[in-house]
Amino acid sequence: MTEDAFLQALFARLPSPPGNSSSRRGTTGAGYALVGGKILLLAVDQIVEKRHYLAEGPLAATPEQVGRKLLARNLSDIAAMGGKPLFCLVASSLGPLHDERWLNRFFKGLLKLGEKHGVSLIGGDLATAPQDTVVSLTIIGEVGARDVCRRTGARPGDLLFSTGKIRPFAFQTGPPPFIRAATERRAVAGADRPLSARAAIDVSDGLLLDAWRLCRASRVAACNSTRARFPAGQPAHRRKRR
Repeated sequence: MTEDAFLQALFARLPSPPGNSSSRRGTTGAGYALVGGKILLLAVDQIVEKRHYLAEGPLAATPEQVGRKLLARNLSDIAAMGGKPLFCLVASSLGPLHDERWLNRFFKGLLKLGEKHGVSLIGGDLATAPQDTVVSLTIIGEVGARDVCRRTGARPGDLLFSTGKIRPFAFQTGPPPFIRAATERRAVAGADRPLSARAAIDVSDGLLLDAWRLCRASRVAACNSTRARFPAGQPAHRRKRR
């Protein structure tokens, strides 16, 4: 069963949450309407050793790169909703290849990126794992009710755009292409702006999968023109040889 199918089945069995939820349940990001015209944004994502980065070998990621990548994946979720990131919490389960020194360097990379984007670490949890390391981050942000962007807003005839470069390598740990999207996405948020985006999604799971998720949520289909070109970055193994 896929992640999408499992979450859809799980949330279908649950009652609606109390209060005013402003997002579609069963996704990595959620919104909750507050007083004063603000929406509280929450998102969660994780980094798994050997799945999202390598700890050994010629393509091994530095701890700083892993920490930066984890926060970047979550910044992308907030950016796709047109929001401003505020706080984060980190839960770490360290495998045998990683120790306290690795963890300190991991947080060095994470906190440096957090400082750049105004995100404060406010809590977390720490444990050991028998095998691979898994680290999860929950991010909290906010957005004005008029500026929030959902996956459900796409309409027939809309154009599909990508910010940054699409990288083809699963273990990529370089500067994330969706960091720049945080600024670009907020620049077009809001229905009263000439370049307003009606729907958005981060592409940390891949362009095709996330485009399909957006289309499914909006109940539209995407057609790729033969003239369409998406900017592609080089795989990590090619850059290493320079």
